[in-house]
Amino acid sequence: MYYGCAAGCNKKSLASGSNRRVCSQPFWQLECRFPRIHAGYSERQNTTAPMPSDSLIEVNLQELEGVYFIVGHESGIAYSHQCGGLACIQNSFQGFLVPCSQSIAINNHLYSHFYAGPKYKGHCYDGLDAEDAALIDRLLASVGFGTLSVDRSVLDKSIEAWVYLKVDPGIPCFPYCYNSKPTSSVVMIWENSD
Repeated sequence: MYYGCAAGCNKKSLASGSNRRVCSQPFWQLECRFPRIHAGYSERQNTTAPMPSDSLIEVNLQELEGVYFIVGHESGIAYSHQCGGLACIQNSFQGFLVPCSQSIAINNHLYSHFYAGPKYKGHCYDGLDAEDAALIDRLLASVGFGTLSVDRSVLDKSIEAWVYLKVDPGIPCFPYCYNSKPTSSVVMIWENSD
């Protein structure tokens, strides 16, 4: 089944053959026109119902300000985000979104490093190196997220505004997200420099 955009852009599309709704409208202008059962809620029984595995709600985080974390979880919601500097890559990840406290402070450092600085100048789309990872680790620690670090095993998959993180092994859950799994994949995102 095809779904139309609630914001009126008239896009009717399926992503990757699934029932993901895709729209380029800013996320604050979207509203859901789908039956509540698609949001995991059954009106008839007043109980939660499992989300169909082939039906993800796609939330576009275009024009996002600050730093956020997407914690991997079968939530039925996939967050898409433009990343990779001037390459303008659209990545998507299923989970839940967590804001980073004091994110504007580190957002400016990230912009300076990945866009304004001499190293990348907006062209960080082929992976990160150990120097980039160390900088991000220091920035996370400076705002109270020292239990997170860049996942060095996937540096080649991390790019500007889309960095894979890991939670320290001794931590029982993702910071501020009680009952979450500490082994979950985590992606750190911020506004792309393009």
